[in-house]
Amino acid sequence: MKTQLLFISLWVLSISLTWAQGTSYFFQSKGFEKKGMTEYLEVTNYELVLYWSNFNKKPIKLQVKSAKTVSSSHKITQKFEVSFPGSTLKYQLIHTIHLPKPGNEHFMPAGELICRHPNGRVQRFTASPKTYFCKDFENKGVTEFLEMSKDQQTFWYYTSQRPQHRIKLIRLPQKTPGPLRCRFPGQTAVYTITTTMSCAGGYFCYHPDGRVQRFNIYHGHDKLE
Repeated sequence: MKTQLLFISLWVLSISLTWAQGTSYFFQSKGFEKKGMTEYLEVTNYELVLYWSNFNKKPIKLQVKSAKTVSSSHKITQKFEVSFPGSTLKYQLIHTIHLPKPGNEHFMPAGELICRHPNGRVQRFTASPKTYFCKDFENKGVTEFLEMSKDQQTFWYYTSQRPQHRIKLIRLPQKTPGPLRCRFPGQTAVYTITTTMSCAGGYFCYHPDGRVQRFNIYHGHDKLE
């Protein structure tokens, strides 16, 4: 029993350290303030909260008045109290992350986010797709994207030239936990995708010919021109 408890404790610690690598989580809420308006929040573990909308894509850095993180064997709960610059009104953000199973730590779920407004209203934000991009790797002027699938088991691939043509990569079976190995439908070439393990986030894609491609996290308000 003691050995099992020690294993669980060490696993939670490893998850927390992985989560502490500057991971960003993206959320969206549609039609809460007005019809046709989508609001976005980017939350990181080191107390950075950004807000923008489809009406104004310039991100606003919210002022974090207080922050608290509570970890258990199955989830991490992060509570913020934030204000817009120049305002005294405080919003409460509750971000809950349900931890992945052992062996799948490189896929961190976005979790759930609730915003409690100063007037008592409760706004629920749903997780936005985690998207990563790489510019000018295959062809100059072309941006490639990797969007994590909803089950977090593989990626969708598309380019700036054909954003509607999305290809779901086929994940190859693995007997032991490790980097994701995948291929394009109808092809035999195998690509290996690993996390960069950096504060900036992102993934490395190792091509069959030995080239290494870096995909950085796409924040949704980045200019890719």
